[in-house]
Amino acid sequence: MRKTEKLLALGLALILVVGFAGSVSADSASSLAGDSDVQLNFQVIIPDVIYFRVGNPVAGNIDTITLQDDNFDLLDGSGFTGSVAVELVSTIGDVNITASGGNLQDAVSLDTIPFSDITVTSSVIQAPAFGATVSSGVGGAVVNETDTWNFAYTVPDPPPTGGNYLGTVTYTVAAP
Repeated sequence: MRKTEKLLALGLALILVVGFAGSVSADSASSLAGDSDVQLNFQVIIPDVIYFRVGNPVAGNIDTITLQDDNFDLLDGSGFTGSVAVELVSTIGDVNITASGGNLQDAVSLDTIPFSDITVTSSVIQAPAFGATVSSGVGGAVVNETDTWNFAYTVPDPPPTGGNYLGTVTYTVAAP
């Protein structure tokens, strides 16, 4: 085999091997004149990623927001408040956020408080009302934002019976 044929065979072998890998392709050439051109193609793949965190950044941890009135004047209008840290990273741009959950329920009396009685406000990442879906409101092709969601509960008149009302809200993010 002559040198040119060996280089051509090597080039074809590289094209086959690299071509099957799918991420890089190569070209080869030889010339008796001393100069030749070859090409190398690259492909970069950025996956679609959505990372959404509500609460403490410890994996598997579910934070608890405790809304409690310590001044024993339930109907003074001041309400109970709490907050939680939120983080959203998305390589697909803006996403929809849904909040779902039933009611808060007292384990002893079985009385309930609807989640709809708790309001939520935010400044950067749009917080959905309980039972609703909203656009995150951040916009852009890539999202990398943090925020604090603030929750408030104003005791209705008449107030619910005394107790420890518990419930879980599930937040879901999805591409629009």
